[in-house]
Amino acid sequence: MRKLKLIAAICAIFCTAVSPASASVTKEQALKVWSEVGQSTGLSSLPFSFKESIVPNAWVTSGKSVTVTTGLLEMLETEDELYGVLAHEAGHVKLRHADKTVSRQIGTSILTSVISSLIGGVVSPVANVGVSLASAGYSRQQEIESDDYAVKLAFKNGKNMAGLYTALQKLAKHNKTEPSGFNSHPPDERRLLHVRNMILSLDKSAVIPGEENKEEKERISQAARYSAAANAVQQELNRQAKYGANTENNAGQPAVSSTAEPLPHNGVDLPAENGVQQNAQ
Repeated sequence: MRKLKLIAAICAIFCTAVSPASASVTKEQALKVWSEVGQSTGLSSLPFSFKESIVPNAWVTSGKSVTVTTGLLEMLETEDELYGVLAHEAGHVKLRHADKTVSRQIGTSILTSVISSLIGGVVSPVANVGVSLASAGYSRQQEIESDDYAVKLAFKNGKNMAGLYTALQKLAKHNKTEPSGFNSHPPDERRLLHVRNMILSLDKSAVIPGEENKEEKERISQAARYSAAANAVQQELNRQAKYGANTENNAGQPAVSSTAEPLPHNGVDLPAENGVQQNAQ
């Protein structure tokens, strides 16, 4: 019986160790994250709500309420990622992007109305504004400004700045978009690179997800180069110690000294040279 319990315990530990982490953020975590973002941005009073939708998205409605979809919670994996998304949306409010968008749309609508009246058409400026705001999201420049705001807010509050970066990476792989909200402008390589550079500008030691192995490989490769260079130097020192520093013998033979003394005769007959016996002098 004890053996069976032990086996069951081992299996439980093993299954827990190898099972993948939950690939979603709960609603309770979302409320907690928004509380943190709201307190640091002065937006705690904004109502926070969830929308049942498979499309990952989040938005602030006219600076009066915050909404996230269940699809976004399913797509994200960590609170850091959701913090980056909600800080991004808070950035739109703090930077007054909605007001600027309304002003831009009103100007465009009035211009359209004037042109239409000149060519005989009748178009209501108010109707134009309504249609435009229903379908228009923030500009790409405004999205980048909110990205910067989110990264700086995370840095200021000691959060993981890479949360927004990985959230954008996940969004880039998603093929469903909406005309407004966080999902209105799927991130391209330039936007991701901008966020990466912003993170590193605030903290040069920050770890960018996906680049950990690259840096480790470079460190190992550099260490290997140093080791190889040290070995080459040591081998050369050993060679010089054995054969002499000025040897030109490529075959690795000991160098012959040019100042070697002549062999002593001591009255002994020298070997014959050209068949003639030589006597010692």
